[in-house]
Amino acid sequence: ENMALLIRGKTICPLCDNPIAESDEVYATPAFLKPTHRLASYSDAAFHSHCFAATADRQEVERLLERYKSVMASAPESLEEYEVWIQDALREFE
Repeated sequence: ENMALLIRGKTICPLCDNPIAESDEVYATPAFLKPTHRLASYSDAAFHSHCFAATADRQEVERLLERYKSVMASAPESLEEYEVWIQDALREFE
């Protein structure tokens, strides 16, 4: 599973607009929501852990991320089956 790109000292936390320093604890997510989802800004992103913990959206984002991981864990192994499966499997993340 790919996580958001994080370059310490350069990556800006989208919640506080400050750089994520070398010593900062980080909460990062993979690209798990479609760009049109109302919480898309939490997808494929890195945050200061304390900023993420304080956001009102935290519980919903965590629930969606756990659901995404559960859905992806059920993915078929063959490429042909996967291409058909993925179209329906990720519909709830739009």
